[in-house]
Amino acid sequence: MKVYSKKEIIRILGQYGLFEAGKKSNHIIHKVKYLAGVPELDKLKNSGKLKTETAPVIIRMRPLGLEFEFTTGLTNSLRVGLTEQQFNFWTIEHSHDIKENNTQSIVGNAAVGGLFFGKVGAVAGGLSGFLDKAEHIFSISYSEKEEERMALFSSTSNSAGKVYDYMMKNFPFKYKDPSDFKEQKETKPDDQIDSGSRFSVADELQKLAELKKAGVLTNEEFEKQKQKLLNHGI
Repeated sequence: MKVYSKKEIIRILGQYGLFEAGKKSNHIIHKVKYLAGVPELDKLKNSGKLKTETAPVIIRMRPLGLEFEFTTGLTNSLRVGLTEQQFNFWTIEHSHDIKENNTQSIVGNAAVGGLFFGKVGAVAGGLSGFLDKAEHIFSISYSEKEEERMALFSSTSNSAGKVYDYMMKNFPFKYKDPSDFKEQKETKPDDQIDSGSRFSVADELQKLAELKKAGVLTNEEFEKQKQKLLNHGI
């Protein structure tokens, strides 16, 4: 994930056309706040140029991936782009569960691996500090130069459900269930668990069918996501 100009975002992630109004407006606003995990943003945050506590965040679906826009002024904004090829998985965990389960949680396990803080020595204080301030952690695993990284965002209890619904509608096959990961950690040795692994195509198709039945996905959205699974696998 890198910082891009609006023109670069459009070039890399594309934009929806005039007759795709529904997709063009497919975004959510002010439901998360940035915490850590994107080096360029971390530098800006540490220098004081990006006030993550107050900077509104827009999550926007694009044809070839996902855009995060950070409003830094009346007319200024920063944009971070993530292509579908870079996008490993996403999840949402309650901060209490991360504290209680530690490395049996997805975020806790990623912290030990240095996926968003780098040095393991900085993990304990940094992660616990975030968890004390956040009700839920929205995390995105992504690949950068053949290395796995993880971007973290905080969300309130009221907003976490909306973020979950939005991501399940647009990226259901990228979702990693925290309870499934915990079960893996309890039943398999650490060296047999890939923190970025996802589940079988059959499992994801079943999830899509459930979302369609519940009315979260339309028939068109269901068929589109199904074809992605069948064409590209997990």
